[in-house]
Amino acid sequence: MITTTQKTNGNVFTDTSGTKWLGFSFKRKKQGKRDIAIVYFQLLSAFNNLKLSDGEIKLLAHIALNKGIVSGSCKMSYVDKYESTIPSVDNTISKLKKKKLLLKKGTSVVLNPMISLDFTSQDNFIFSFKCIVETNTQTS
Repeated sequence: MITTTQKTNGNVFTDTSGTKWLGFSFKRKKQGKRDIAIVYFQLLSAFNNLKLSDGEIKLLAHIALNKGIVSGSCKMSYVDKYESTIPSVDNTISKLKKKKLLLKKGTSVVLNPMISLDFTSQDNFIFSFKCIVETNTQTS
């Protein structure tokens, strides 16, 4: 657990246990909400080794921008925008449900609240990450 950090070099920090880590953030300004949502799901996939396809990421972003609910109109607008088909969308939804990114809620399918952000109410997003650089856990 990090209780106190000391900045040692640029964005490299050292916590009280001697663990060094890299902290960074970046801002996405003046991007479309769809682009920001796509970047968010790309990062989520990369950092969690989800190996989401481009189509899965675009569908998650599309669902997030449609209040997180998979509806018939949501599917149709996705099909129109990305020149897809309803059976293809249904297959992708099934894959995302297996990965627990989409959940069944009553008779609806919704975006998992653990990964849901409201992309419609914000103009700017700041994504921040903490990456462990080196941990000294060996004992002699």
